[in-house]
Amino acid sequence: MKGYLTTYAGLFGTRPGDVPEISSIEIPLIQRDYAQGRPSAWVAEIRVDFLAVLLNAVAGGEPVGLDFVYGKIEGTTFHPLDGQQRLTTLFLLHWYLASAAGRLHADAPWTHLSYATRPSARLFCERLVTNPLPRDADIPSEWITDQAWYLHVWHADPTIKAMLVMVDAIHDEVQRHPTLDAQAAWDRLTRVESPAVSFYLLPLDDMESDEDLYIKMNSRGKPLTPFENFKARFEQAIRHSHRADEFAHKIDGAWSDLLWPYHGGDNIVDDEFVSYIGFITELCELRERRVVVEGQLGPRARAVFGERNDRADEHLDFLFSSFDQWRNPEHISDTFNDVLSTSLPGEDHYDWRKVVLFGATSTDLFEQCLRHSGSRAFTFQQRLFLYAFLLHLVENSEDFPRRLRVLRNLIDASGDEVRRFNMPALINDVAEIILNGDLDAVTRFSGNQVEDEVRKQTFLDVNPELADALFRLEDHPILRGVRVRQRHLPATRGSVRDRLQ
Repeated sequence: MKGYLTTYAGLFGTRPGDVPEISSIEIPLIQRDYAQGRPSAWVAEIRVDFLAVLLNAVAGGEPVGLDFVYGKIEGTTFHPLDGQQRLTTLFLLHWYLASAAGRLHADAPWTHLSYATRPSARLFCERLVTNPLPRDADIPSEWITDQAWYLHVWHADPTIKAMLVMVDAIHDEVQRHPTLDAQAAWDRLTRVESPAVSFYLLPLDDMESDEDLYIKMNSRGKPLTPFENFKARFEQAIRHSHRADEFAHKIDGAWSDLLWPYHGGDNIVDDEFVSYIGFITELCELRERRVVVEGQLGPRARAVFGERNDRADEHLDFLFSSFDQWRNPEHISDTFNDVLSTSLPGEDHYDWRKVVLFGATSTDLFEQCLRHSGSRAFTFQQRLFLYAFLLHLVENSEDFPRRLRVLRNLIDASGDEVRRFNMPALINDVAEIILNGDLDAVTRFSGNQVEDEVRKQTFLDVNPELADALFRLEDHPILRGVRVRQRHLPATRGSVRDRLQ
């Protein structure tokens, strides 16, 4: 049977001559629960993006096509095998707009959607379409759950809970269209000619069973993961750049190969990509002198790398460099181990030429980022260190071990300053230290420690043979950078270098 273009409401109306009549939709038992209403952050981003597209279409924007909906027609009941998420969302959107337009009629054909998965979900759908949402309902889910027809036991049904999340999300998205005319929106959604939202229905009738069909349908590929959805939206957002095709090639090629050894046992590197791209996105936000506000990665990344940002090309170059500088896990490990150490003076593997990371159990900041970026386990101090390495690798900075040691001392002496709201200034300070070796340009790290670092550098310029002794003192867990008390500092004004003359 050939597929044909239709709409949700059109499923129940006119159809090609060889397609059986459809009077109802039933989500079959083999389908999972309604997932688009799950409360997780990733699903929330997908949900908001999807609703934004739908509401823009019904508000008079570009019509949207939702690909194919596959299923079997038994009698006059359509059993979707691929598309149940979209159909359920459209069912809820129809209920919401019909309520707002005064067009909700319980006997309308489009109201005949039910779930075979749970009797509770089926009954909920039946009762929902007989009760229009009042215009003054601020939070639809609260109004629904407060009605006499809403059963208390439904609170435990994941499909019903997900539907309540979705109707609230629809309501929120509608509020972003203050001039939306409900009557006009309803007409665009349900009209036969040039509908706002459409899809291709493909009835399939040559399979032995629903289970067989479900297995064969899913053999064409797993549903998109949250990261795959992010990647698709991100690729669209950077179409303005000449590097867009290169990004698509590398993220499925060289960069996946780079991250593959770090997968957490699930044989996918989605989480690792999210962690690292999230870290680079955060660095770009900070480089713009913006305090990072925690939120969904998708909108943040599109704001940083999208065409509306004047610095998007610069940020994209940094993103590419932040991946391309790493060759493989061995190179990554060697890069950190050549400069950093966790061994203290007196321990077997201590090397005064390396920079001790106080309190650390590993020097591999890249792996720490992949495992913990986005959580407090990947500290602000670690973020500053990893940024320093990226700057060095990208810009090939001079005297890196010495400058990194200075940075280590400043970070360790500036505990009160290393806070989220100071990170834009601290990121700038890191660049001044690593790329230019300019302590006079430092504005946020401890001023006392800055003066101490200048004194030590002056001392080593005169006494280079004492670097071993000085660095051992700095690396001692009690001295931790050899801090100078305020009373020992010069009281005159002027630049740090002036104070030492």
